[in-house]
Amino acid sequence: MTAATAALTDPDAMIDSLAASHALLDRLDTTGLTAPTRLPGWSVAQVLSHLGSGAEIGTVLVGRALDGATDTVDRHVMTGIWDRWNAMTPQEQADGRREQDARHLALLQGLTPGQRRHLRVPYFVGPLDVAEYTGYRLSEHAVHTWDVAVALDPSARLAPGTAAVLWARLGLIAGRFHAADVRVRLAPADVTLRPTDGAPEATLVIRPDTVALVDGDHGTAQVRGTVDALVRLCYGRLDPELRDDDRLDVTAGVSRADLTDLFPGY
Repeated sequence: MTAATAALTDPDAMIDSLAASHALLDRLDTTGLTAPTRLPGWSVAQVLSHLGSGAEIGTVLVGRALDGATDTVDRHVMTGIWDRWNAMTPQEQADGRREQDARHLALLQGLTPGQRRHLRVPYFVGPLDVAEYTGYRLSEHAVHTWDVAVALDPSARLAPGTAAVLWARLGLIAGRFHAADVRVRLAPADVTLRPTDGAPEATLVIRPDTVALVDGDHGTAQVRGTVDALVRLCYGRLDPELRDDDRLDVTAGVSRADLTDLFPGY
C-alpha cells in the first residue's frame, strides 16, 4: 500500500490534503475573473462560484451529520444555493468562494478525533465516513483549482501531493464518470496506465457494462505519462495541442482519442 492509498482511509491526512488545495487556490492571482477557462463556457469566476456553492452545500451536509441526520439535503435546497451564487457578481463569487471554503474547512478541522473516526456524512452517493467524504471534496476542489491555475499559467500542474492522492482514488472517478457509448465500443479492453514518475501501475478494465481500475499491469494496451497527465486524462482535462506533457504515449489496441472520448470530463 502506498502512502497516498493509505491516506484515503485517514481522515487527518485527507483533511490536510484538502487544506493544501485551499492554500494553493488562495495563492493564485484571480484578478482576471472574467477570463475564460478551458471548461467550455466557464470563466474563472464561474469556476470559483462552483467551488463556493459546493463548499456551502458541504457545510450543510457535515452539519447535518453532526446533528445526527442520516438523509442528504433536499434538491430544492441545493437549487436555492446555486441560484443565489449564479446571481452574484464575479467579485462576489470570488470573495464568497474564499469565505465558504474557509468555513467548510474549519468545520472539518474542528472535528474531534472521535468524530473523525465515527461520523457519517449523508452524501449523495450514500453515507460516507469523514475520509471518504473529504476525498470527494478534494477531487472536486483540486481539479477545479487546476482549471483556474491553467487559465492563468498554461504550464500549471496539479500539486504533486494532491496528484498522488487523486491517483490512488482514480478508480472511483473512472468507474462513475465516463461515456457509456464509448465504453461499449471499446469493450473488452484492458489498458495499463503506466506513470513515468514513480507511481504504481494500474489497469483500466473496460467491459460493456463497467469501467474499473485495478492495481498492476494487466493490459494488452499501455498508456505512458506523468501521474499529473494520467489523472487529468480520466478527468477529461488533457490538452495535447498546447502541452507537450499531455501527449501521452499510447501503444496497441486503443488510441489517445479513444481514451479522451471515454473520459469527456465533468
